[in-house]
Amino acid sequence: TDLYAGLRLAQDSLQRENRPVQLFTYDTGADTTQLKQMLALPELAGMELIIGPIYKSGSKIVARWAQQHQIACVNPLSQDGSLVLDNPWHYLFEPSTATQ
Repeated sequence: TDLYAGLRLAQDSLQRENRPVQLFTYDTGADTTQLKQMLALPELAGMELIIGPIYKSGSKIVARWAQQHQIACVNPLSQDGSLVLDNPWHYLFEPSTATQ
């Protein structure tokens, strides 16, 4: 919830500067089946940036999807360098020292 609250604050700040940003929130939990169903939604292919997933179980799925659809994706919690290896579309928010 802290991550989402921070995104909403950023959205509000950008709105005041006449730079509107639309946020879409999806909660799949740790269920990879739900995650795959969400990624199949047509509106996701039009996103400019995806932040998530929160759970490690879906990280590789989203990393692969982001690369296939050429949509930038930021993983906010993981430090798993294998997610960004050979994937210019996937970023780690706080990569480990080894990954850096």
